[in-house]
Amino acid sequence: ITIRDSETFKEFLHSTYLISCFLDDIESKKGWEYNFYREESKEIFSFFVENASIVFGGKSPPVNPQHFPQIFPLEELKSQQEDIFNVMKRESLKEYTQDKVLKIFVILEKHEDIVWSFLILLKNLNVIHMKINDRTHEVIENSSISMIKKEKKN
Repeated sequence: ITIRDSETFKEFLHSTYLISCFLDDIESKKGWEYNFYREESKEIFSFFVENASIVFGGKSPPVNPQHFPQIFPLEELKSQQEDIFNVMKRESLKEYTQDKVLKIFVILEKHEDIVWSFLILLKNLNVIHMKINDRTHEVIENSSISMIKKEKKN
């Protein structure tokens, strides 16, 4: 059953569209969060899916429409999520084979082409920022930064 088909949550989702979703644990594919926006009331409705259960997470106060992004045309995506995640994993494993991933944030950006932008938080508090072209699977950017700044002692 999907959130949109769920009898329990149909009332919340009338005239809404998906604006974001997050996967908490990429390895087990558990802990999805979905956020829907209702333009009429300017509210965001959050749902969590774990072990095939759908849980309503609440709604936001009205959002200022000037600060809200445009609707992203998902039909323009050329790649499957799995293919892009495989590129991301392959590239990140080149340098970070020993580091455990704590959280991955994925943002779809519309430029000349669609770009998958990843922020990957590692257990050692390094953050990898990687951008992958949706059409070509080319890694456009791959950089990292430490969240812990080490200072030299004199």
